[in-house]
Amino acid sequence: MGGLFNPVSIAFHMINAAILGVALYKLLYKPVRAFMLGRQEMIRAKVDDADALMKRAEETREEIARITEEAERKAAGIITNSSQLAEARAVEILSRAQEEAERTARRAKDDADKMIIQAQETIRDQAGDLAVSMAEKLIGRGITREDHARLINDMIEGL
Repeated sequence: MGGLFNPVSIAFHMINAAILGVALYKLLYKPVRAFMLGRQEMIRAKVDDADALMKRAEETREEIARITEEAERKAAGIITNSSQLAEARAVEILSRAQEEAERTARRAKDDADKMIIQAQETIRDQAGDLAVSMAEKLIGRGITREDHARLINDMIEGL
């Protein structure tokens, strides 16, 4: 039996192959399979974590958008309120300025009236002095104080 196809040799090879298959199954397949399943679970956990992070990121983005929108509304309200306050303040300032201008105009009018009265009194005094001077020249004699007062009063009444 020495040929190429020796049944004993083939049987030994088959037994060796079966033993090798069982040994490889026990020694390699189970640990490699366990390693691969563990790795698969680890990758699945990382994908789940990434999904959770993405969900948190989306929630955070939505929260930021909501806060930004609320801040913009508040800013618009503050601007509107400030504009209204500024307008009210401007009206108040204009009102005060107008009142001050009216007071200044009244004081100026009062001062002008006083100056007119003073000028009229000065003119009356000068007219009285002039009348006395003319009367003295016409009459040729001096005029007493009583005459002078009476002439001034007559002159004032005539004006």
